[in-house]
Amino acid sequence: MVHPNDPTQRKTFQDDCTFEDLLVPVFQKGKLTYTSPSLLEIQERAARQVALLHETYRRFLNPHIYKVGLEAQLHEKKMALIVKLREEGASHKE
Repeated sequence: MVHPNDPTQRKTFQDDCTFEDLLVPVFQKGKLTYTSPSLLEIQERAARQVALLHETYRRFLNPHIYKVGLEAQLHEKKMALIVKLREEGASHKE
């Protein structure tokens, strides 16, 4: 994982770390492939996910800051797009 504001700060995770893909395909080859959960299922999932957070993040008085980052490949793609756009912008100024 790469820190969003300082790419020199990186973190690796243990092998037993669990994760899930946040991007779920809704359409594939023009066909609907996703079944939207009910509102009750969405609420229950949200409650389960919040319960997984340590209490120091959930408290309302002086909560800890939940640190986030970018997966390394996503960070590299982001940086490549930034470089490409800067190059395109520089060529338009000439």
